[in-house]
Amino acid sequence: MRAVRTESLLARGLGFLLAFALVGGCGKTRVRVGSDLQVAISAPASDAKYGPGDTVTVTASANNPTGIATLTLLAGTGQIGSCKADATGLHADCTATFQAKDHKADILDSHLTLTATATTPDAAAGQAQVIIVVSAALTTLVIDSPAASSSAGGGQSIDFKAHADNLQGLATLALSAGADLLLRCMPAAASPMHIDCDSSLTLQDHQAQVSNGQLVLNAVATDLQGRTTTQYVIVKALAWGVSFLQPALTQRSPPQAVVHGASPLQIGISGSPTLQNIVVTDEKQHVLATFTTPPFQLSVAWATALGIGTHTLTATGTDAQMAQATATLEIVAPCGTDQDCPSGNRCCTIDGQCHTEVAENAACDCAHPCQTDQGCFTGTCGAPPQLCRPGCNPGSDNPQRAPDDCADVNGKAAFCDPLPPAQSTPQNHGGACAPGDGCDVAAQDCPDYPRDRSRPVAINNPKVPYTCEPVSVSATACFPAGLNQPQDNNTNNHCRDGVEACGNSVDPCVKGYLCVGILNNPGAGLACSPQCNNPGGFCASGKQCAQLYGRGIQLLHTGICI
Repeated sequence: MRAVRTESLLARGLGFLLAFALVGGCGKTRVRVGSDLQVAISAPASDAKYGPGDTVTVTASANNPTGIATLTLLAGTGQIGSCKADATGLHADCTATFQAKDHKADILDSHLTLTATATTPDAAAGQAQVIIVVSAALTTLVIDSPAASSSAGGGQSIDFKAHADNLQGLATLALSAGADLLLRCMPAAASPMHIDCDSSLTLQDHQAQVSNGQLVLNAVATDLQGRTTTQYVIVKALAWGVSFLQPALTQRSPPQAVVHGASPLQIGISGSPTLQNIVVTDEKQHVLATFTTPPFQLSVAWATALGIGTHTLTATGTDAQMAQATATLEIVAPCGTDQDCPSGNRCCTIDGQCHTEVAENAACDCAHPCQTDQGCFTGTCGAPPQLCRPGCNPGSDNPQRAPDDCADVNGKAAFCDPLPPAQSTPQNHGGACAPGDGCDVAAQDCPDYPRDRSRPVAINNPKVPYTCEPVSVSATACFPAGLNQPQDNNTNNHCRDGVEACGNSVDPCVKGYLCVGILNNPGAGLACSPQCNNPGGFCASGKQCAQLYGRGIQLLHTGICI
C-alpha cells in the first residue's frame, strides 16, 4: 500500500511539473502548436485562491494566421464555456464564470486545473492551463439581499437573505439586525456543504439598533471546526414626516367655515413609520385634533379654540419609538358676521377681520364700523367720508312709526325713516333716525338755536334763526335758515306768510326760500325751504351744505345748512 501511495504522489508531482512547464510558472499562459497557433489564459493567475462558493472568472484568447475554429474553456473535466473566432476568423476571445463547488470531483489536493483549448479549421489543437487553489476549509458567504446602500422606511419590510458554502461542511448561518438575532439556519441533511437563510424585518422592529440613521445587517457562517466567516450590509433609514394636506396653503384658507361650522383637516405621512399618534395644536397649545389610526382626516370646528385672526397650526407625529416629526401651517380664520366678533367689534367681510366700533357721527368704513343699530351713511352733500348715523327698523308705514321709536338725536326726539335699498344694511336695519322737532312748516315756529345744536352756545357757536322743514311724510324738523337767494325757474317762487302751499303765482314762496317736495313722497305736498346748494351758495361759518341722514329723507331740490 505504501508503494502505491508513493507512486501516486510521484505521478501527480510529474503532472504538476508538466503543468508548470506548460504555463511557464506565471499567471498568463501561452502554448505554441507548431509555429503558428497560440493559446493564452490571462485570468485567473496561477495559484489564485478561492473558496468553494466564490465566483471564478476565466478569460482566454487564441491566435492563428490560418484561422481559429473554436476556443473552449474547462474547469477540470467540465466545460464552462465555448467561443468562436471573431470577424477576422484569425482570433478568438472567450470568458466564462463558475463556482469551484460545482466541480468538486475535479479538485485534487485543493487544486483545480483550468484549461483553454483552441482548434483550427484543419483540426489542429493547442492548449493553455492554469491551476488555482480551492480551499476546502474556506467558507464562501454571500448576502443576496438587500443590496448594498439600500434604504427603507420605518415600517417597510426588508428581505434579508444570504447563503454560504464550505466543501468540508457547515454548521450554521445566522442573520442579525445589529445585536438582534433574526434567524439561525442549518444545512439540509442532503447538502451539508451549503446553507440558505432568509428572514424579513422592519427598521421599526429594531429601532434600538439604528444608529446615525443606519442599521447594520450581519450574516455569520460557522463551519464544522467552529471557524466563522462574516459579511454585512448597511440599510439607511428613510426620514419620515408629517404634512398638512387640508386646509390648503392659502392666506384665506380655510374659508368662513372656520367660524361658522366644520372645516376639513387632513394630515399626510411620508415614509413608513409605526405611528403612536398625531396631535394638531394651535399657537396656544389648544389641541384641535388627535389621530391614532388612519385615515388622518376629520372635520374640525376651528372656532372652538382658534377664533378670528391669524393662527399657526402644528402637527406633531410620534412613532412607536417616541421619535417625532412636525409640520406647521399658518392660516387666517376670517369672520363672517358680527356675531363672530367680541363685544364692541364688528366683522368686516372685505378683510375678514373684527374691527373696533366708532361713535356716532365719526368717519366710518370697513375698518371703522358703526356701533350697533347705526348705519354708515354718506357725509356732507353726498361726498366722503361716510358717517355713523343712528339706525332703526322702519317697519310698516301703516300705522306710521312714532318719534320715540328712535333714540334722541342731539337731545331732540327722532323718528325712523326708511332708506332706499342701496343704503339698507344689516346694521341700519333699513332705516335711519332723523330728528323730529314737531315744528309747524306753515307757522315756522322754530326758535333760534346754536348753530351746532350738539354743543352749547359760544362765541364760535352763536344762536341763529332756524326754519321748519319737512323731513318725511309725517315729521318736520328745525334747521338753520339758509342765507342765499333762491334759484328756481319759477319767478314767483316765494312763500307767503302763514301759507304752507307754494310753487305757483298764487301761492309763491317768500324771497330766500324754495318751494320743494319730499323725495319718494310725491303726495306729501310742497313746503317752503331754504337752499344752499346753488352755484356760489354758502352757509354760515362752521356749517356745511348737507343732506339729511341719507337719501330717503333729503329734500328733493335743495341742501340745507347744518
